[in-house]
Amino acid sequence: MQRPNKADLLTVRRSNRQVIVDAVRRGGPISRAELSRRSQLSKVTVSDVVEDLIGEGYLRDIGPGPADVGRKPTLLEFVGVSGFVAGLEIAPQYLRVILTDLMGEAVCGDQRNIAVGSSQELLAAVCALISHMRSCMPNSPYQLLGVGVAVSGLVDYKEGTVLSAPNMPWAPLSLRDLIEGCLEVPAIIDNEANAAMWYEHLQGEAQNLEHAVYLSAGYGLGAGILAQGSLYRGSSGLAGEMGHMIVEQHGLACSCGNRGCWEMYASEKALRRLLGEPFSSPGAPPENFTRHVVQSARDGDNRAQESLRTVGQSLGQGIVNIASILNPQMVVLGNVLAEAWEFLYPEIVEALDGQGLSPVTQNVSVRRARNYRDAVVKGAAALACEASVAKI
Repeated sequence: MQRPNKADLLTVRRSNRQVIVDAVRRGGPISRAELSRRSQLSKVTVSDVVEDLIGEGYLRDIGPGPADVGRKPTLLEFVGVSGFVAGLEIAPQYLRVILTDLMGEAVCGDQRNIAVGSSQELLAAVCALISHMRSCMPNSPYQLLGVGVAVSGLVDYKEGTVLSAPNMPWAPLSLRDLIEGCLEVPAIIDNEANAAMWYEHLQGEAQNLEHAVYLSAGYGLGAGILAQGSLYRGSSGLAGEMGHMIVEQHGLACSCGNRGCWEMYASEKALRRLLGEPFSSPGAPPENFTRHVVQSARDGDNRAQESLRTVGQSLGQGIVNIASILNPQMVVLGNVLAEAWEFLYPEIVEALDGQGLSPVTQNVSVRRARNYRDAVVKGAAALACEASVAKI
């Protein structure tokens, strides 16, 4: 009988570590006996791996737990503060960052308004902001383990490259290489709608769902797709550019070069066009435009109300298409247009109801993102957290 080689043994041990780490992190506090039962690993294997992880600072004993009969078992828990990750959102007008531990608990956060025109300026701003986060990081064995970066634009996830980004002149850019060179920790670069979809799957409206779509309705319009419980990226990692579906033949010219793209009718860009830029409060930051429109609509401004309804109708028609193509359990609306939920939602429902008894439209649930202002940055941190824990 051929004995397993060293590489095979290391692979098995590595796999056992991950199984145990995941079980304690997601299901703890937990006893060693229960851990053996859930993981289907032998008690000896569990004991050996657990002792290693305790010695490395990732697990700890927290004392006896309840017992039906006999001696109370000693419970284990995952040490979330053994390390930290940063989540970073890069938007045209600002950088937003959050620092979390390995359980996803937020430690601190910050936002900086920016106007960068070059990759050097962007990198300097990013590194300064992450360095500031490091200054508020509690002492821990492993400190900063990784950074997740979410960008509004076309992102090659595998290569860590931003291929294009609207209103951000520094793209295209090999962002992962630059950030890793500056911060000396691994970085994950992803589309902002993917990051937000992942957050909604872990902690938001789409928890426990297998199939969902997150619509990031900001100045543009993008989507993150959850399929069979994982982010769907497509053959080259660029899936989700639903804002550039053609919904109006020979329609409005879009920045992508096409005409009649969905985002020209169902985004803040559309709202601005319908109302005109002068509608914005004098001197108000660009990101407050929708908030100002919503408040005006609540105050009885008919023009603001009608414009929001028009955008809602366009959103609804696009969601009908999404439901027909992807058959998700849920569509989650996030980003700045989620501020206008009370005006958009009735139009979306009317569009779905207008499809008669079609099962794909009647069975889809449409929700506002639970934390639509922070879903992107928290999702970026969650992506970095999952990647960091996978290396324990």
